[in-house]
Amino acid sequence: MQTTSAMTPEQLFGAYNSSDYHYNTGTTGPGAYAQTPWAYDATNNVFMSYDNGASAHFKATYAKSQGLSGVMMWEIDGDVSADATDYDQDSIVHNMRTGIDS
Repeated sequence: MQTTSAMTPEQLFGAYNSSDYHYNTGTTGPGAYAQTPWAYDATNNVFMSYDNGASAHFKATYAKSQGLSGVMMWEIDGDVSADATDYDQDSIVHNMRTGIDS
């Protein structure tokens, strides 16, 4: 399965209303420890986890609390633009920075 960046789990799986589709914001299940959202499509046996603004902030705050000097990201081309309405809440870059700066 080939995907493009910035796809929501619903777009990726195409199964938003399916009983075989499971989504979580990172509070339980596989993403609970790192507070990362995850999604699973049982029909196609596809699992994905990813970061959002909240998980990026959590990880950056944790890194700082452990005495680390910073954090990094692998790919960010699908991040929220700085002029977006929910930039402060949804941007991964912004939330990583505020987590390190806190």
